[in-house]
Amino acid sequence: YRRYMLFTFLAVLGFAPFPLIGFHLASQHVVSDATVPLIFALAMAVDALVALVTGRIYDRRGLQVLIVVPFATVAVLLAFTNTPWMVWLGAAFWGGAMGLQESTLRAAVADMIPGPKRGTAYGVFNALYGFALLGGSAAMGALYGVSVPLLVGFVAFAELLAALSGVGMLRAGETRTLPQ
Repeated sequence: YRRYMLFTFLAVLGFAPFPLIGFHLASQHVVSDATVPLIFALAMAVDALVALVTGRIYDRRGLQVLIVVPFATVAVLLAFTNTPWMVWLGAAFWGGAMGLQESTLRAAVADMIPGPKRGTAYGVFNALYGFALLGGSAAMGALYGVSVPLLVGFVAFAELLAALSGVGMLRAGETRTLPQ
């Protein structure tokens, strides 16, 4: 559970918030202001589809499906380019990463923790998730104001650590679920 929580924290720390992506798109005039909600709609559609597919894969393969989270999160950086088609692709990756997070990151907690302790485990998980999202979003917002390449470096470093943590978690055999 602790290794899993470390993986989750690092993976979420580097997940760019969509409001920052929207700010980039509007402030840099990459697309029209009216197009930003359409890009978000695409991201939400991908989120829904990926959540369905990866939820099913998680039921069959366990935590192994999560190893793609850091790679999808890095691909979100395409949304910070000034090329519209790359922005759309980055937003699709954003939706995919969100779908993975919403379906499988939370489901794993139930498989790892016995029933009587599950409420506390979800509370700890959601607090850690929220702090990672808050810290990462604040850092990326500050970095965006200084340099987009610094933001890219922050995301890449966080997700590299997440990938290494995820591999360590899988190698430690923590893909097993507790007997019900």
